[in-house]
Amino acid sequence: MNRRANEIKRRLAERKRLKLQKIARNEHSSKPINNNRIPQNDGIHPLFNKDVFIMKIFAAAILFLMVGILFKNQSPQFMETRQFVTGVFEKDFQFATVAKWYEDKFGKPLALLPSSEDALYDEKSVTDAKGMGYAIPASGHVLTPFKTDGRGLMIETGEKSEVKVVKDGMVIFVGNRDDIGKTVIIDHPGGGQTWYGMLESIEVNYYDYVKTGTVVGIASKRENDSQATGEFYFAIKQEDTFIDPIQVIKFE
Repeated sequence: MNRRANEIKRRLAERKRLKLQKIARNEHSSKPINNNRIPQNDGIHPLFNKDVFIMKIFAAAILFLMVGILFKNQSPQFMETRQFVTGVFEKDFQFATVAKWYEDKFGKPLALLPSSEDALYDEKSVTDAKGMGYAIPASGHVLTPFKTDGRGLMIETGEKSEVKVVKDGMVIFVGNRDDIGKTVIIDHPGGGQTWYGMLESIEVNYYDYVKTGTVVGIASKRENDSQATGEFYFAIKQEDTFIDPIQVIKFE
């Protein structure tokens, strides 16, 4: 009797063991395989490709070498090509024209172009001489005429007078020039530049988009002048040529 009971217990225990083994095998087979490998992307990265990058460097080196040979060899048959290359490097990039086109197509970039309400504008200073729409940078009279240096004028104005933008545009230069001291150069839509030199201080920054009437700086104090007067330099450049500002702006 005891032997029969022991046999039944042994069989039940064996069945339980086999059942547990089967459950364990099923759980193991259902687990996802994870070998901690990072999936590899065999495609070409859209932002950087080593082969393309090397080819660009190689092409740039060849172009640089060809330009060097072109200017080293003074053969007359390459004269037009040399003139073209020289013109490309000497011609000013029209920042303001590109900015104006972008504004017309896509609106004003938030961090680049200020709203028109933020710009300063003095209607009394506006002149529309010859349809070019230049305003007066500051009230005053001409001290040094255009023919003196063939580029611009020296204007006498009041001491600490504000010098203002004469036409909408983008600031493409802020700094010191050997001949006219602290200077701001503004590039205008449709071509052309205005230069503001001999400033005591500058109130704009590189790549600011400025409206007519915005203060670019303060006129410097005249040297050896007992009266409280100031002065600044002003020039207008159309394409590659400076023009006499008196032709388009009427000073006192």
